[in-house]
Amino acid sequence: MKKIFFLFFLTIAFQSNAQKINIESLRNDYYKVDSDSSICSKLYTKVKNETFENNVAFGYKGAIFCAMAGYSKNKQEKFKLFNEGKKQLEQSIKNDSTNLELRFLRLTIQLNCPKALGYGSKIETDKKFLLNNIHTEKNSLVKKRIVEFLLNSNKLALTEAEKKQIKN
Repeated sequence: MKKIFFLFFLTIAFQSNAQKINIESLRNDYYKVDSDSSICSKLYTKVKNETFENNVAFGYKGAIFCAMAGYSKNKQEKFKLFNEGKKQLEQSIKNDSTNLELRFLRLTIQLNCPKALGYGSKIETDKKFLLNNIHTEKNSLVKKRIVEFLLNSNKLALTEAEKKQIKN
């Protein structure tokens, strides 16, 4: 009887542990990392040792690593975090190159990282992909965030025709 109880307890513990990080919480927390280093640090600690089966969650993990690099004081650590995050994000995009959310994450990182890192070659490709496919996004919150970013980003300098395309 004790063995059955123990196995039941372990099963429940593993299930609750696996559910502690879901894609919705990653999405919500990720959009706060730019303005709060403590949130970024907590989120990084939460995801750094996780293995995600969900490809989008894995992409967010990479984006979180890149964001954490921005807060690191140590140049070697900064470079290591950024490259690991970039590698994870690129792998998630390779796994699903038509995923708007992943392409959006990459676009935001490329626009906001220092040019010296050499991570900006896909800005125009991702921008065009998002403009041409935004209407296909099924998740209304993701779609809203992408649209707001595209319309409000000074770094993209959208034309009036592109802005109109987004609004339609």
